[in-house]
Amino acid sequence: MGDALPRKPGSNVLFATRLSASRLVPGSFLLFADGASVKIEAKTSDHAPKPEHANCTTAKTSEKLPRLAYTMRETAEILGVSYITVHRLLKRGKLRASDAIRSKIIPRAEIDRFLRDSIADRAA
Repeated sequence: MGDALPRKPGSNVLFATRLSASRLVPGSFLLFADGASVKIEAKTSDHAPKPEHANCTTAKTSEKLPRLAYTMRETAEILGVSYITVHRLLKRGKLRASDAIRSKIIPRAEIDRFLRDSIADRAA
């Protein structure tokens, strides 16, 4: 184990002030060389300040934000075509993507426009 963990004499209370929080997980047990074990419990402190957002709860936490844009792979999956087809559509100007970030993202409205325009072209 390496580190000798100090215990309060005559009890199984563990003094873990020198250990990092990543090494102590609430609900787990510490085993000592003499066979004794101690369950780690979360300690709450009255003097530790809570972040302001700790008490904030949203009405619908399970609801995800709507996607506004998709990657080229996601666009290919939505359209039911291959990745290279989406790449070719972008290269020919049939589909437009935002290049503001490193990878190209295609807005949902652009996918809708492409489908609408491609159907209108065939009807005409």
